[in-house]
Amino acid sequence: MDFFPPNNDEVSHSDITASFTNFLVTATSGCNWLNGEAIYGNENIFEIGGEGWNVTLSECELSENQIFEHHYFYEFWSIDFQNIPQPFHYEITLNEDVLSLIVTNSLGSKAYYNNTQLSTSEVSDFVQNDLFLTFKNEDLIFKNSNFIKPYNVQIFNLNGQKLMEFKISDVERMNTSQLPKAIYLIKVIDKKGNIYHKKVRK
Repeated sequence: MDFFPPNNDEVSHSDITASFTNFLVTATSGCNWLNGEAIYGNENIFEIGGEGWNVTLSECELSENQIFEHHYFYEFWSIDFQNIPQPFHYEITLNEDVLSLIVTNSLGSKAYYNNTQLSTSEVSDFVQNDLFLTFKNEDLIFKNSNFIKPYNVQIFNLNGQKLMEFKISDVERMNTSQLPKAIYLIKVIDKKGNIYHKKVRK
């Protein structure tokens, strides 16, 4: 099953992270963090030291954040904090400008992280309200009031891989029949450099 990061007033995508140093692995869920001693082995393997995880005890207010945190902390990084599904394997890939990290636990579950290219921090409130994006059947539909044409559209999967890129000048829809049903991250850049991101389910 796929569990997608929430994006709401309490938690944003950029709050859900994992960081690695020579001594420590830290993961955050937006409401809490956990960290543990990092022990690295050969072939991109690491384990958490014998003391296990240190965990904060705040509570998310929104149920969707509570549910995601449960999957993230209690099923991926630990099993109800009783056991740690290790060793973990990590893989770092670079696809054009998108840097991706995939961590796999000993049960075969995977967590995906991307660098800041897909962050919404660069998007202004003005632009957020000016462009409407949705899938209708096999087409990606665009409606906008203030975006300056032509604009560039990029479609990423949730691993940060760019799947499609095209320019829009007059049409307000683009055929995406080659993409399977899934959730995609859409990035739009207009002629003036305004940037808009949206997560859209096909």
